[in-house]
Amino acid sequence: MIISVDVGYGFTKAISEYQRSVVFPSLVAPGQDRSMEGIFGAGQSGLDCLHVRVNGQEFFVGDLARRGGMGASFTLETWKIGHQNTRVLLATAVALLAPAGVSSVHLATGLPYEDYRHQRHAMEEMLKTFRAEVEFLGGPLIGERRSIRFHQTTVFPQAAGAVYASLDTQTLAQVAGSGRLISVVDMGYKTTDVVTFEAGQAFRLRPDLSGTVDQGMNDLERHVLAVFTERTGRRLDPARAGRLLAEGGAVVTGKFLDLGEEINRARKALAGLIMDKVRLIWRDQADFIWRVYLVGGGCTYLAEALQDLHPATHLVEDAQMANTRGFLAVARQRERNLPSARQA
Repeated sequence: MIISVDVGYGFTKAISEYQRSVVFPSLVAPGQDRSMEGIFGAGQSGLDCLHVRVNGQEFFVGDLARRGGMGASFTLETWKIGHQNTRVLLATAVALLAPAGVSSVHLATGLPYEDYRHQRHAMEEMLKTFRAEVEFLGGPLIGERRSIRFHQTTVFPQAAGAVYASLDTQTLAQVAGSGRLISVVDMGYKTTDVVTFEAGQAFRLRPDLSGTVDQGMNDLERHVLAVFTERTGRRLDPARAGRLLAEGGAVVTGKFLDLGEEINRARKALAGLIMDKVRLIWRDQADFIWRVYLVGGGCTYLAEALQDLHPATHLVEDAQMANTRGFLAVARQRERNLPSARQA
C-alpha cells in the first residue's frame, strides 16, 4: 500500500491511499512511566497520547512529548535524515496508517526544495534499509504492533509535490500547453520553499524562479518567546510556543498575559520579510506569473498577511496537508506506470 509522509520541522503529516490521515507535532521525548495519568479518568487512546516503543526503545511523540516528556525537542538540523527523531516520527506515522499484517509499504515523502538536490540520494539509501518494530503503549492503536519496511520509495521536492494537490482537473486542462507560470509558496516551520512551473504539455520546473527562503514559523515563535521573557522575566519552554501563538498569550501567576498585539505585529513583519525574499527569487518575472498557491501550515497562519504577495494569490484548501497529498498523487502515478512494482 502507499503511505505518504511529510516529516516537517513543526508537524508530521501522513495520509494513506485509503485517505486515512494523521497530523501531530514533530516532537520526540524519552518515554517514561504514565501509570498516574489515568487517575482522573484521562484517556490513553487519543492521538495526543502517542507513547511508542520503536526497536525496543520508548518514546513520547507529538503532544504527549510536549505535555509530559523530559527533553521534548524539535529537530531543526538541515541534515536530519539520520537523526533519531526523524526515524521515530516516520515509523510512528507509517505505523498509525498501516493495517495489521501489512509490513511492506510504498513510502512517498519529500525534502525541502534546496535540500532535495543534495540529500535525495542519501534519503533514498536510508529508506532502503529502514526497519522499525513499533509497539503502541498509548494512542489510537494502544496494545498493537507494526513491523515497518519500505519495498518502494518515492522522494519528491516539497512544494513541487504540493502543485499536484493545488490544481484541480479543470485548472490543469485550462493551463495545459499555455506556457503560463504557476508558483507554489510553501511555508513550513523552518523554511519557505518557492517552486515555479511553466505549463507546457507537461509541467516544467523553472529552477531560475525557484528557491528556499530561510524563514518560517520558527522565526515567529522565537520572537514571541523573547517578548514573553521580556514581559515576564521568565523563560518559556520552546515546545509551548505554538500554544502561546494559538491562545494569544498565557496565564502567568493566575492572570492572562495578553500578547495579541505583539503577535500581530510579529506576524505582519515576518510576512513582509518572506514576501520581499520571494519577490527576489521571482525577480522581474513576478508580473508574468499567472497564479500563486499558498501551501503549508505557516501559510495557513499567515494567509491574510501574505495576500499582497501577488494579485492572484490563492490559499489551498487544507494547506497543511498539500505536500502530503501531492506526494501520494506522484506515487500513484508511478505505480500506474510500473504496475509490477505493486506489492501487498
